[in-house]
Amino acid sequence: MVWSAGSVVDYVTRIVGAAVPTSISGTNMNDIVYQQIYTVEQYTGESISTSSIPNKYQPPICNLTQAQVLRAIDAQEGGADDVSLGELRVSQAGAGGNASLAQSLIDTAMRQLKELGRNVRVFKVWGA
Repeated sequence: MVWSAGSVVDYVTRIVGAAVPTSISGTNMNDIVYQQIYTVEQYTGESISTSSIPNKYQPPICNLTQAQVLRAIDAQEGGADDVSLGELRVSQAGAGGNASLAQSLIDTAMRQLKELGRNVRVFKVWGA
């Protein structure tokens, strides 16, 4: 099934659930999806339409989008897990908790992108 950027927004909203604040949903969420589509385009060397995302690109785009949404939620909630200043270190284990999940989603997306491979162009320079 071919998805659009709006389909990714709907999917991520269902997965993340009520935790998505109104300041992230809507236009901001669309912007996050467009940024992740661009990231996948840059990695693969392929052009991806925002209105017709092929099946093979959907998992990494969804995972990257979920990760960025979770990071945005943490940023709005002041969700720093560990803060250090000189020798003073404050750990808020269990507060927020989205950072490790976001990193796990990014790692999964990068693994999925590596499985897809890259289009590499090689040019030979003549002369000189």
